[in-house]
Amino acid sequence: MFKIPELYLSHQDYFYFIKQQKYKNQFIQSILNKSPKLEQITLYFHPLSSPSRAVRSLLLLAKIEFNEKIIDILKSENKSDQYSLINPNQTVPSIKQGSFTLFESHAILKYICEQYRLSDFYPQDNLKLKAQIDSYLDFHLNEMKQITEYVMISQNNQNQQELKEKQKNKKIQINCYYFLLKFFLMKENINTSTTIKLSQLQI
Repeated sequence: MFKIPELYLSHQDYFYFIKQQKYKNQFIQSILNKSPKLEQITLYFHPLSSPSRAVRSLLLLAKIEFNEKIIDILKSENKSDQYSLINPNQTVPSIKQGSFTLFESHAILKYICEQYRLSDFYPQDNLKLKAQIDSYLDFHLNEMKQITEYVMISQNNQNQQELKEKQKNKKIQINCYYFLLKFFLMKENINTSTTIKLSQLQI
């Protein structure tokens, strides 16, 4: 009914009040934008997956209504034909919204922020801060997997060859830890903010 111009104008004070709220659910967003309500997102994830937890945390913190389905990677459900139609790369997380599907956590995080105008998490009006967040996300994608691999290897029984390989890569992984600490975790411009950013969800 708020698509009727006269009704929309008569409730402008109400809309102004709602716009000041930090987050809005999909119904409120559709009224404010005078657009159809977005179809609900379905999140395909696994709790052991750090990228999955980052996407799920964003949806929860932003109070976005969503469905969720656990893909049991320990049982190789991510390699099923059905899931491969959603994510040909057979990884988690993935999302589906209507007929639209998307995989890779950083792409999903940015899509959600831009779709729902979550500027606190991923600012559109502060180019430098946005670039710094992107910088960490790229670092996370390219470098942090070394730390994950190191931890996973440490949990397994290893033969002599694996132990030698682990020792050989130890220096690289220590350097990665040091770089993460010095240039991201202790950097004021991203991590002392009063609001959570995408970069912090991925740490």
